[in-house]
Amino acid sequence: MEVSTCGLDCQECRFYQTSCNGCRAVEGRPFWTDTGCELFICCSEKAYYSCGDCPELPCKQFTDLKDPNISDEEHLKELDKRVKRLRSNLSN
Repeated sequence: MEVSTCGLDCQECRFYQTSCNGCRAVEGRPFWTDTGCELFICCSEKAYYSCGDCPELPCKQFTDLKDPNISDEEHLKELDKRVKRLRSNLSN
């Protein structure tokens, strides 16, 4: 499984290996942003590999970054899944 900086499973993304090769491969500049992913930038500035390294996970920036195509309920479920994935990757 390739896990993005913010805990997404890249292989679950419909854009993986078509429009995006993963946030690390594109250095935090996926096709959907001109300025760069704010979570990737935050981790880079703090010298973290992922948001899972941050003691503030889940921070406001992490929880506020929502896919506009999903409901608030789906967003909360996805946040929980991503946080668990990031924390489990710390022990790997």
